Amino acid sequence: MKAVNIKWEVDDEDIEAGIDLPSEVDLPAEIAEDPDYKNAKPGTWQYQSLLDSVENYLSDEYGFCHDGFVIEI
Repeated sequence: MKAVNIKWEVDDEDIEAGIDLPSEVDLPAEIAEDPDYKNAKPGTWQYQSLLDSVENYLSDEYGFCHDGFVIEI
């Protein structure tokens, strides 16, 4: 499972400092292998929980917020 097409919230100072953030990330096993997430469909609590988990992972891992991403299951 991956987060792809990640749009990071960076400003001009971040860009000038050479911040290089990935546009796609393989998600860790605790997210990718969670049985509630494997067949999550948009509009379900499982899908919303998956989105929340990915959002938290990305901000914790990279230290930046995002403006969106797509999940590849």
